[in-house]
Amino acid sequence: MKPFHCLVLLLVFLFGLLPPAQAEEPSMQEKFVRGNIAYGSGAFVEAEQIYREVLRQARSAEVHYNLGNALAQQDKWSEAAFHYLKAHALKPGFEPAGANLLLTAQRLDLANQYPRL
Repeated sequence: MKPFHCLVLLLVFLFGLLPPAQAEEPSMQEKFVRGNIAYGSGAFVEAEQIYREVLRQARSAEVHYNLGNALAQQDKWSEAAFHYLKAHALKPGFEPAGANLLLTAQRLDLANQYPRL
């Protein structure tokens, strides 16, 4: 056998024993985008899981808001209200969170108790 063939066989053998390269963990922004894609596709449970994963590592009014939307799509209105409230607390001028909090109050028949945010 020629030396070159021996070298090739040795390299194939060695690289065959190495574990596969680990995929790099997606960034929080990439996960957030994946959650948005899942939400846009109507996969609300998957979007909820992804948004919860992002919130375990970062505080964000936008993620709380989107999680609230995913929960609302599943008729989990009281939990959605909690996340809209968190979004509103983290970013007081975030009007979509305030509007959706009022919507959840209506869905929970509490609209008369919280007329303004």
